[in-house]
Amino acid sequence: EIKSPDGDSTRSIERALRKAKKQFGERLGFDHPVRVVLNTKYLKGVSLSQVMKRVVLEINRHGINEVIVIDREGEIVFITK
Repeated sequence: EIKSPDGDSTRSIERALRKAKKQFGERLGFDHPVRVVLNTKYLKGVSLSQVMKRVVLEINRHGINEVIVIDREGEIVFITK
């Protein structure tokens, strides 16, 4: 799943990851590893360090296996469980 949250807080990251997990599970089954691409280009007022902390928290909280974060400059960061 690819998500581009456009809020102004880290809470929008949580919503995007939760929605991605649900959509991923509905399409492929909930027994598959969940992978999400998170485009942070449209997040306002949230630093990359805040994004990374929130992604790590949500990976553990919601059972997501891998998140690929694309920052505003196009840098790619892989975060796995």
